[in-house]
Amino acid sequence: MTKQINSQQIAIDGPAGSGKSTVAKLVSQRLGFDYLSTGKIFRAFYYLIKENNWSIDQLISNFNKYECAFNGDQVVIDKENISELLNDPTISKGASEIAQDPKIRAFALSLQQDYANKKPVVMDGRDITSVVLPNAILKVFLTASAQQRAIRRIKQLNLELNKATLEQFTNEIQQRDDNDTNRKLAPLMIVKDAIVIDSDQLSIEQVVDKIISLYKQRLGVNYA
Repeated sequence: MTKQINSQQIAIDGPAGSGKSTVAKLVSQRLGFDYLSTGKIFRAFYYLIKENNWSIDQLISNFNKYECAFNGDQVVIDKENISELLNDPTISKGASEIAQDPKIRAFALSLQQDYANKKPVVMDGRDITSVVLPNAILKVFLTASAQQRAIRRIKQLNLELNKATLEQFTNEIQQRDDNDTNRKLAPLMIVKDAIVIDSDQLSIEQVVDKIISLYKQRLGVNYA
């Protein structure tokens, strides 16, 4: 059976620190699409687990008691914007760990697909290209070397870039890559119909331009 391609969905995957969230946000702005960083959903889940000392089952049972809004890369819980808090490395690591649980992935999947079915959207995150938006008209796997991703992460956190911090963050990213690639549930992978973009030698603007061009090609028309 031929799958029904959704021309209003763009899916961007890639390893940690590859810049997929920044790129996805800019692509969405250029096209006038909504944007959702699905990684922020898992970070918000872990934040609530950590703050309340909950199990995953308790999170799922209590999540709907909160007023949660996911708007692009902004996360607001009960009118408190926690977006910056979610950039903490411990939150990122914890989110990666709980994302390996089948129950929480199924719970997140329902939220993500409900969001995507309402309006044109660009989404980034793990298994976006394979599970969440399998019918997206364009699937991109954005990558970069571990060292380059470490440099970007250090700058994002406004830390001093020196030999020690570079080595620390590079090692952490390599470990994250290993964990994400070898985990049983939703491993880091390149689906056969994804376009791979290596951003080591490209600026953010160049990556965005490339994705916009690919989208226009897939759409088959000029997109103003």
